Amino acid sequence: MNQNQKNRDERLGKLLSFFSDQKDSMVMVPAIADVFADISSFHKEIGLNMKILQGGTKSKVASKDDSLSTVIRTGLVFAGAIYGCADKKNDVELLTFADVNSKSMSKKRQSEMPIFVERIIDKADELGSELEPFGVNEHKRIAARAVIDDYIQKFDILNNGKISKQSANATIILLLSKADKKIKVLARLMLGFKDTNPELFNKFEIANTIIDKGGNNGSSDTPPPTPPPAQ
Repeated sequence: MNQNQKNRDERLGKLLSFFSDQKDSMVMVPAIADVFADISSFHKEIGLNMKILQGGTKSKVASKDDSLSTVIRTGLVFAGAIYGCADKKNDVELLTFADVNSKSMSKKRQSEMPIFVERIIDKADELGSELEPFGVNEHKRIAARAVIDDYIQKFDILNNGKISKQSANATIILLLSKADKKIKVLARLMLGFKDTNPELFNKFEIANTIIDKGGNNGSSDTPPPTPPPAQ
């Protein structure tokens, strides 16, 4: 991971801190909240792949396959409960979200899996007690988060060399590219705050600035300045 990539990843962290600080305003525009959710997923997966690049331990861990299987099973159980709830409510959008099966899960990258399942658990948290008739209560949600957190913390060990450094770097490049595209969308959506809440908009622009710590080589990763309004 070169300095340019580190600079871009640090921008993701700054944007997520901005979202956390300004969450009450951001969630008022669902499209903006959705973009930040995507950016959060990219940032977390980049962090997991960075563990591989930093040369995490390659010690043998007999339970690595069991751990990943537990994460997958957790995702399927929670998605099934959400699907049942969505069907009862006739919520088409929620049905689409929860339409997950073993085949679709198997196509996920190993580093993508815990973040993907975490978003399913987040949705379960949103639904709360609505999922209790479908077998998911607060206790199970807490236990599920413990499974994900444990896997993420031990990712470099559980990986056990399955993901090469070359593959991890390629994944980081892909994720940063996806994040850049989302940030372009976000920058346009945030223009709605330029006049209504200029202080918030300025904070966003600061967070969205890539600080060049060397290695940028004149790349065009930093978004162009917002053009002045037409006279």
